[in-house]
Amino acid sequence: MTSQLLRTLALTCTLAMAGCAATVTRSGPAPAPLSVSPAATRAVFVRVEAAPGMPPGGNWETFKTDWREGMAIAAGRSGMQVTWTDTEEARSADPAVLVVVKVRNYQYMTPETRIGLGILAGNAYVNTEVEFYELPARKLLGSRLYGTTTSASEGILSATTRKQVLAISDEVIADIRR
Repeated sequence: MTSQLLRTLALTCTLAMAGCAATVTRSGPAPAPLSVSPAATRAVFVRVEAAPGMPPGGNWETFKTDWREGMAIAAGRSGMQVTWTDTEEARSADPAVLVVVKVRNYQYMTPETRIGLGILAGNAYVNTEVEFYELPARKLLGSRLYGTTTSASEGILSATTRKQVLAISDEVIADIRR
């Protein structure tokens, strides 16, 4: 009986730590695929900034770190090289894609907060506008709206901000590769 209880407790803790996957939503009409040259799909430059009127919160640097890691994981899965840029001007002599993530709003949620407070912690969400440019000419390829949110009904199993950012990163890379 005790071993069964321990197994059940271990499984519950594992599920709580894993959480649910984040689902990405897109706003607006379905955009045409990005017209990226094949040579440019090998490398991506990424910049994350607050959209006009959106003051970065106290966890802004942690949030940007999640973007660095999320884009590196997503791009790595597709065999793309990632370069992070904090400046307005990304420069590359070779073909590449510049991704400018403009964060419209977000509610940051750590796994510890989600597990500790559950539904009392509220909803985690991320809403972005992403612009795609082809380098070196800095030709605008298009923009997309990506968002993701959790629901209080998901409780401690709902996705945290880190998982939401990774899900959006996967979508961004998929749009470049299409």
